Amino acid sequence: MYREAVSIKGTKSGLVILLDSNHEFETIKHHLQHKIESANGFFCGAKVVFHTGSQQLVPQQQHELESICKQYGLVPSTSHLTPETETLFSPPRKEKTASAPGEPALLLKQTLRSGRSVSRPGHIIVLGNVHPGAKVEAGGNIIIMGNCLGTVHAGAHGNRNAIITALHMAPQVLSIAGITHIGTLAHKKAHGPGKAMIKNEKIVFTQNK
Repeated sequence: MYREAVSIKGTKSGLVILLDSNHEFETIKHHLQHKIESANGFFCGAKVVFHTGSQQLVPQQQHELESICKQYGLVPSTSHLTPETETLFSPPRKEKTASAPGEPALLLKQTLRSGRSVSRPGHIIVLGNVHPGAKVEAGGNIIIMGNCLGTVHAGAHGNRNAIITALHMAPQVLSIAGITHIGTLAHKKAHGPGKAMIKNEKIVFTQNK
């Protein structure tokens, strides 16, 4: 099964950058720079730690990757993986569904333009577009009855069953329960309604028929 050379996951203490050692190191460097650059400053100031599985980076490789991160304002950390970050590599636990009856939802009958930020502990429904530069963060699901072109984070308090849906899915940055995906590459072929969810510790996109 194909695995990305670089995946970025968010935790309460910062970012974990997962590196697949089956790829050439030059490929890993290229993908790392592209993902951080595509985030348009979203990760600036975040602490980062690299995870390579059983194969360790040599000091020169570590230095080169840290230099790339520093170029974009990220802060390399020498800390080891904490119990919190270790859970990223363990099978997910069963959690309550994100759509349990009685959960609060915020209904926004407007388009969110660049610079606008909305955050709520429950679900958020947007009857309009989310433009590039706008941000929506919800503890539950995010439903966008328009174009999703900005930054969206569902399940912000750790709900891995949360989903994000939109009539057109092409976000700058998309996160669910701290697992982050840079949207530009994943949605070049996206047309029409789409949905994002977590499956096997990754963000998965499906297209609604």
